[in-house]
Amino acid sequence: MRKTLYNSYYVFEFDCEPKRQMKRSDFIFDMNTAMMEWDYHRERQAVRERLGGKHIENDSIPSERLEIRHNDLPPRFKKESSLDFLQPSVAKNVLPGRKHCVGPLLPMQQYMIPLVLYEFSFLAMGPEGSGKTSGYLLPLVNKLVEFKEIELRGRRGPFALVVTHTENKLKHIKYLCSSFCGGTSLIKFFITEEELQAMANIPTTSTIDLVCATAHTVVDAMRKFQIPLKYLKFVVLEEFHFCSEESEYKEDLIALKELLTKSEVSPAYMFISGLTSPQNLFDKRFMNEMARSKIVKLVAPPMLDDIKVAVLPCNSTWSHFNWLLRLLAGDGVALRKTVVLANDPWVVHTITLRLTLDDVPSIYLTHNDSLLEAEEAVRLWRTEECRVIVADYKSLSELDYGFVETCILFELPNDDFSSYYRSLIELSAKLNYKRRIFIMVNTELDLKNATAVVNFMKDLRQPYPDFLEQMQKRHEASSSDTADNA
Repeated sequence: MRKTLYNSYYVFEFDCEPKRQMKRSDFIFDMNTAMMEWDYHRERQAVRERLGGKHIENDSIPSERLEIRHNDLPPRFKKESSLDFLQPSVAKNVLPGRKHCVGPLLPMQQYMIPLVLYEFSFLAMGPEGSGKTSGYLLPLVNKLVEFKEIELRGRRGPFALVVTHTENKLKHIKYLCSSFCGGTSLIKFFITEEELQAMANIPTTSTIDLVCATAHTVVDAMRKFQIPLKYLKFVVLEEFHFCSEESEYKEDLIALKELLTKSEVSPAYMFISGLTSPQNLFDKRFMNEMARSKIVKLVAPPMLDDIKVAVLPCNSTWSHFNWLLRLLAGDGVALRKTVVLANDPWVVHTITLRLTLDDVPSIYLTHNDSLLEAEEAVRLWRTEECRVIVADYKSLSELDYGFVETCILFELPNDDFSSYYRSLIELSAKLNYKRRIFIMVNTELDLKNATAVVNFMKDLRQPYPDFLEQMQKRHEASSSDTADNA
């Protein structure tokens, strides 16, 4: 790359084509104007003066749960907020004091229960502890009790089939099912591979209601005992995050799919998956082939423990850039899907330029961009032609796409920082995994925001550095001195 100076304009010309298609005008800046605008201390101090003595509200975010992301919900869908749908024989098993008491429904369960009751196929993704297994098992047991009461004479074969990848999950489901089914007439068949080999026949084949086993064991049991599937209403595929390309789990599910196709049944499918990294995502095409119908998608964002936050001290414009380049262009850095946030569009353009010059595939998005420009920027980012997108805070709502593994706050927002708490945490919470948030804080100019940053760290149960605590104390001391002088 070579640099030339024409009429006080700093023009960047590339010897070779950049990694993404960019207009030459993207790299033209009036040096005098740019240097005046990029007077970091004066710019930030002017913002503080405009805010005056406005106090930052210390609103906190919920410490336990965040919103559920969903897609393709049926028309007029309503979440379930209580256990009123339960049959009396099932409801008594979840009362306080019982083996497995069910308290207030978790957000994921509020979506899953109606989908099970009305027999819709769906995908439920979420971290451990988000209530996925109980979310389908409780309404499923309730449906089986209803079917049992009105079943046809001479029925042979199960109503529901629950498939797992590991026997540990099988044991967990068996424990929950025994808690929910106490006192009912449901006949359940839980079997391990070792038990299958030692078993000569199934004594309750004619009236069995639910079969639960690992995928390989289910296929072997179906073939060995010729279990009919004519009345099958539900198929649950647990631990579906293990169903990746060329996985053993997928091979077993393909064999199960062939058995279901031969039986000419169309059950409701429930795909239950944990959150996983983009590289290890399950086979979505196979999921659609298995269900053969529209699949409702539910995703619970990671628990707050899965978010790691770091606060980086800065004292000049250059220290901000040094941190940024160390995070995104340092030696040995494996670039992750990243969002960099700043206040003003011209700062966004400058950051994008600096990253591009360091061979970091980047693109920008600002609230001043046209609709077509914004759509093109998001498209390039979603298709991973650019691993980094630099945006202003006003464009934050446009970034609800794809995987966000790293979020970098190049500078704190001019507005109230606490108003961005939820937006930063929920940023692209569709399928993200082990998110990282880096917050750059100016140790001199961000004293007023120190309390808000500390509260943000506390809400996320993150340790905060000593310098941030010192900033908070300095701000409190200066505030008290100002009050005394007044």
